[in-house]
Amino acid sequence: MPADPLVHQRLASTYHLLGRLDEAITHYRAAIRHGGTRSAYANLGTILYRQGQFAEAVASYDESL
Repeated sequence: MPADPLVHQRLASTYHLLGRLDEAITHYRAAIRHGGTRSAYANLGTILYRQGQFAEAVASYDESL
């Protein structure tokens, strides 16, 4: 898999829309690791919040700011 954050972010977004949340999380985290955008943090936070992982969601939202 390439180290391009945009590729990972697009994959994550697609998985998110398909309801494949574990795969979306993996790719949002890869996007962030490779210098992803603020939206990667925000979208990751949304998924984590929906899964009840509130502390991690807040941390991700904070990073998006």
